[in-house]
Amino acid sequence: MEMVVSNRGMDGIYADGFIAVRDCKHIGEVMWLRPIGQMDWERFVVADCSMPPGTDGAYEWMTDNRIVGEVDYETAVRWGVVGRAARVQVRSNTYGMRR
Repeated sequence: MEMVVSNRGMDGIYADGFIAVRDCKHIGEVMWLRPIGQMDWERFVVADCSMPPGTDGAYEWMTDNRIVGEVDYETAVRWGVVGRAARVQVRSNTYGMRR
């Protein structure tokens, strides 16, 4: 994801991390997430997205499995979830806020 962040000119943006989500219309928006059981909310900027529905199946797979997104590697290390899923809370009304 580091290359995507760099290619999109998002280097230097204040965020606790970056996330890839299903729908590309959210690129550049801010989401607030926290792993279940964590007190503090973390600020994420949507940096990437899956392919459109009906292409490679990723969009449908994420939808069917209630996958919010994929966080950057540094966040996965910090949360202790490299290579596995983590249950998270998403603060409501997060999409739509621009960086």
